[in-house]
Amino acid sequence: MKGKTHLFSGHAVLPKGIPMRDHLDRATAMLEVDLEKHIVVKASFITVLPHTSDFLSAIAEGYDLSQGIEPLIKEVEGRAHLNSIRAFCKAIMIAYEHYQAYIEDNNS
Repeated sequence: MKGKTHLFSGHAVLPKGIPMRDHLDRATAMLEVDLEKHIVVKASFITVLPHTSDFLSAIAEGYDLSQGIEPLIKEVEGRAHLNSIRAFCKAIMIAYEHYQAYIEDNNS
């Protein structure tokens, strides 16, 4: 897989008033994508608890980005019942936008 994957990140401000905000001010999503297959091969999220990152990663890994980002966002929102979920979804969307921009820039 070496050389076929690229790493895309997204960051979003966490809402005020949630305990996680005492430790982090931003939600971060990292998506490693196989650019030949457009599949998320590895995902990681910066969170306070590793369980949260592992859970979100398990949802994102294996996702086919050629389907667009909405199905992934809906699954994350439907399965992760966290006060900070909107920020993590926004971080995923921003990482996806970086992926799309890279694809567009390199296909023209």
